[in-house]
Amino acid sequence: MDFNNIPWPDLNDDLLELGKDWTKHASLNYSLNEMHIYSEGYKKAADILSLKIQEDRMFIDFLIYPLVFLYRHHIELELKIIILEGNDLINNQKVERHHHKLQNLWDDAKKIIKELWPDGPQNDLQAVENVVLQLSELDPDSMSFRYDRDKEGKKPNPELKFLNVKKFSQVINNISSFFNGVGTAISVYADNKNEMGEHFLP
Repeated sequence: MDFNNIPWPDLNDDLLELGKDWTKHASLNYSLNEMHIYSEGYKKAADILSLKIQEDRMFIDFLIYPLVFLYRHHIELELKIIILEGNDLINNQKVERHHHKLQNLWDDAKKIIKELWPDGPQNDLQAVENVVLQLSELDPDSMSFRYDRDKEGKKPNPELKFLNVKKFSQVINNISSFFNGVGTAISVYADNKNEMGEHFLP
């Protein structure tokens, strides 16, 4: 090991230093749809990480924790987007959801989806619900893959011994596509509502 090249704190370190190479600059606070950007960012990070793990499993047992957390947070944000924008669309009283409980968020999102598409495919809705509830049971409040112990000192999911990275990623991407479709349709309806008034539904 080259001890001379070990990263080490320096008095000149500055997290906000930009440097001269603008191609390394990320842009922030440039969009009104920031929740969408956050959600998509977590998913893209998880997708990249998933592919990396599948190509090289050297650190798979370490990286599974951030991977699941990233995907889970993406799903949480997708549900909150549907709740926020869906309630605005159908003039429901806004439900503030400043928590991480997936089952409660899904219950609220499902009500909106069923109100907008009462004759929609029930199998699709049930398939999504199965996965969301499974993810909720695995990580009910977004802590199980962030910390090795909960507030009571208990280990999360002690019976869980293995996760298939490829399969987990595929299933999350399946329901993510569903949520993306719902969110896109809500945006289209919102545009139509602005143009046509209350007679905006197909």
